[in-house]
Amino acid sequence: MGGCGDPACVVPLCRSCHRAYDTGRLDLLPYLEPAWRAQLAHAVGHVGLVGALRRIGGQRPKTIEGGLP
Repeated sequence: MGGCGDPACVVPLCRSCHRAYDTGRLDLLPYLEPAWRAQLAHAVGHVGLVGALRRIGGQRPKTIEGGLP
């Protein structure tokens, strides 16, 4: 998420799961809570609560061309 080099910034995934996450097809939240709370808190520190929930939940922001909708 942030890529700061801290071990809490990394959640190990196999290649196919990583690809699914990158394309927004994998919701990691059910797999990370509660066992990986340190990593979740670290993600919140990078992008805030809503941003972390969106990214970890597999939602990617849609690109908007020409300004706000």
